Amino acid sequence: ISNANFIPAVFATMVGLSFVGVLAISLAYIGAKTNLTAAMISRITFGKQGGKIVSLVLGISLLGWFGVTIDFFGSSLSEIISAVWGVDISVSIITVVSGMLMMSSAIIGFKGLDKVSVFFSPIIILILITMLYKIFSIDNSLSILMSDSLKTLSFPQMVSIWIGAVAAGTVLPPDITRFAKSGKEGALSYAFAFLFMIPLISIIAMVMLKIAGQDSFSALISFLNIGLLGVLLLFAATWTTNDNNLYSSALSISVLFNKIPKWKVATILGVVGIFLGASQIFKYFVPLMTILGVFIIPISGIIIADYFIINKKQYKLELSKYNWNIEALISWFVASGLGLCTTVKESGGWELFNLSSIPALDSIMIGFILYLVLKKGVKK
Repeated sequence: ISNANFIPAVFATMVGLSFVGVLAISLAYIGAKTNLTAAMISRITFGKQGGKIVSLVLGISLLGWFGVTIDFFGSSLSEIISAVWGVDISVSIITVVSGMLMMSSAIIGFKGLDKVSVFFSPIIILILITMLYKIFSIDNSLSILMSDSLKTLSFPQMVSIWIGAVAAGTVLPPDITRFAKSGKEGALSYAFAFLFMIPLISIIAMVMLKIAGQDSFSALISFLNIGLLGVLLLFAATWTTNDNNLYSSALSISVLFNKIPKWKVATILGVVGIFLGASQIFKYFVPLMTILGVFIIPISGIIIADYFIINKKQYKLELSKYNWNIEALISWFVASGLGLCTTVKESGGWELFNLSSIPALDSIMIGFILYLVLKKGVKK
């Protein structure tokens, strides 16, 4: 997207993240009102046994992205250190050390995530401001930013990229907002994130990459000659995101092993993720992670329909008295299957036909509508 024409790319970013933001805000509200994790909420929506299937998919996918992210961090940091200081450090060593640090806050739990985010957020903002100042000090920076790109994506393609990139995270807000004092407070926190901060930071990143003419973060750091600040930004941004992946993965998997303390589950999963990330085996699993993401995306739509429309906001853990909510499971599998049919082959899909040109939007809306039709039809 950073190589696309700037104005259409900005609009696509705002549209894609706003759509995903509505879903995330809704799940954040549900988590704050019920004080339940995403995995526990899925037990109410999909049934006790059906919820375990959802939790397994969530847990595996998030563990996969934990490993992919530390692998990416290790590779990027190794490139920066080599380009700026001429020192070669093993990617595996960086991956193991950084993975252990990121794992530590996830093991501590919510308080660990909170302390890391509070500490690093001001640092990230200050470094981004510094980078923006340097990038706009380049001659003709505005002209470069507004120049037409030779190769660009269509507007639906750019929107689809943004929705697909973050839509899987729409299921996870309850893991954080279950600690909120009210539903309004939980919803507002994610509204601020998805409707303001994430779009702002994304647009800033696009601006810098477009003006610098680079296509990767490590290349941008070398271009701006801010080695130490770049390393700190990369580390802070990765840690504040990736410990959440492991934390939510552990919460999801804990539903399957409820007799094992969550911190032990997080430790075991963290070690597995670090090992696979250090072995760089995850580059072969990225298509699998993408496919799992297609299965995750419709879950939020079905939960929203069940909570707000079917159960009229009356969600308590005692409602998970059924092993299987057949209507929810059918809606999930059908929506996921159609999502695969409309996803391009390069992203792990089947690319059999096209609906809205945005596969994530297709699967979410199909899951939402089909669940309401089936549930109300069975009730009649």
